[in-house]
Amino acid sequence: MEIDLTNVGNGHELNEYELSRLKSGHIYQKIKSINENHQFNWIIMSIAVFNILEYHDQFTGDVQDGIDKDGIYYVGVLGEFKCYVDIHSPSNLLTIKYDKQVSRDNKLKSILDGDDIVNEINMDINY
Repeated sequence: MEIDLTNVGNGHELNEYELSRLKSGHIYQKIKSINENHQFNWIIMSIAVFNILEYHDQFTGDVQDGIDKDGIYYVGVLGEFKCYVDIHSPSNLLTIKYDKQVSRDNKLKSILDGDDIVNEINMDINY
């Protein structure tokens, strides 16, 4: 899936802060619309995508000291999503996933609905 942010804010004189808020809102709305059919609760993103999403009203930063061995670290919460930054991720990648606790519910729902199980969704962010 792709999210195109290249036209967000075109035609308006916006400073960097205002533009980042608009872009973060656009990304968040896309994630929320995808999550209507799923129960994702994690976002794993690149540092560049984090630099946009941290401006959203729903984001509460909580940077922890230390990076795990995979280069992933917790940075806060965006709405109902726990947010992590992957320092090895390509600069435009955002992945939404769910943890093991939600996995059981999603498996039951997919069996009852006859749908395929979706473990994660990768999104390319064009900014």
